[in-house]
Amino acid sequence: MAYSPKVLLGVTGYLGSGKSTALKYFEKHGFFTIDADQVVHELYEPGKDGWSKIKDFFGEEFLIKGEGKVNRSKLRKIVFNNTAKLKILEKLVQPVVFNEIRKRIQKAKPEKVALESTTFDKKRLGMDMTHILWIDSTIKSCYERCNKKRKLTKQEHKNIVEHQIKPKKIDFTIKNNKGLKELKEKVDKIAEKLLK
Repeated sequence: MAYSPKVLLGVTGYLGSGKSTALKYFEKHGFFTIDADQVVHELYEPGKDGWSKIKDFFGEEFLIKGEGKVNRSKLRKIVFNNTAKLKILEKLVQPVVFNEIRKRIQKAKPEKVALESTTFDKKRLGMDMTHILWIDSTIKSCYERCNKKRKLTKQEHKNIVEHQIKPKKIDFTIKNNKGLKELKEKVDKIAEKLLK
């Protein structure tokens, strides 16, 4: 039987909701943490599986000249304005991402894992989330946080958020509208519950 952690927490929410910050707080509680977006970033490096799939399907014009990395900004603009291309991208990249996540969990064999992702697919991950945490924040707050990091336009942010699907099963919800101190306190409480 395949190894599976005792606690496998899915951390999710709309783009800019504060998922990455929450993940760092879980790490301080001893969770083995994985950021799915960071995994994608690594798989888009030249020669990696994700890079090969983008290059083969979308073409070399989606690689950064001189660096060879996938031009995520250009790719994002295309797929989030074209549902058909977004579905193709998901079919190409998601299995590779979930496979890499699964390998990292299996290799580390941690008892408790917090996985940050915008989507959770049991079939592809091959594991059940024991709990799902939804980070709830106003779209205005999400956009403001996101704009500081990624310099997205309001329309680009709106296009991405509209394609994100809120999970049907949610075990915990954190409202993140007041600041880091409150977010940390709320994460601390959830971590304590999970670790009892």
